[in-house]
Amino acid sequence: MKKLALSTLLMGSALFGADATSKIGIVDFQQCAMESAVGKKEEENFAALQKQISSLMEDTGKKYKELDDKLNDKDFTDGLSPEGRKELESKRDNLAQEMQRYQQQQYMVLNQAHQKRIQNIRTAAAEAAVAVAEKQGVSVVLDKNETLFALDSLNMTKDIIAKMDENFEKENKKAAETAAIPAAPADVK
Repeated sequence: MKKLALSTLLMGSALFGADATSKIGIVDFQQCAMESAVGKKEEENFAALQKQISSLMEDTGKKYKELDDKLNDKDFTDGLSPEGRKELESKRDNLAQEMQRYQQQQYMVLNQAHQKRIQNIRTAAAEAAVAVAEKQGVSVVLDKNETLFALDSLNMTKDIIAKMDENFEKENKKAAETAAIPAAPADVK
């Protein structure tokens, strides 16, 4: 509700505070996140992190299940000494605690990674929006998802995605060139 009010206030301010020649543009941030190269790369990185964390959880879960199955197997436990049984129970309990810690850490890490992902995409979209708006003479660019109504003719999303992709390619090329430059040899004395 606050976002809608803020968006409405900004749009109203832009409309009433602007002169008659001011133009407004609309961008669909969700579309930018899904279709732009930076959005796709951020999603790929996020999915890889999820997979890595899930792998840790799976390994611990398998170890836990193996121990639990052994402790629930009457034939196996009958052959154990009381100390051996207590040791296995202790290992199983430790694995259960470890899994709980992993779950808590997974939630925190993925939440932080998601926030960073959205921030990176929003920054790239904002930089592209500024460049496209300046080129097209647009004074204000609003998020389509925060606007109640906008004519399709005001939509700048495709242009902004194209600029995001262009900027992404430039950054990747620059990073590749920087990585390819050999280090200067150290002075030999």
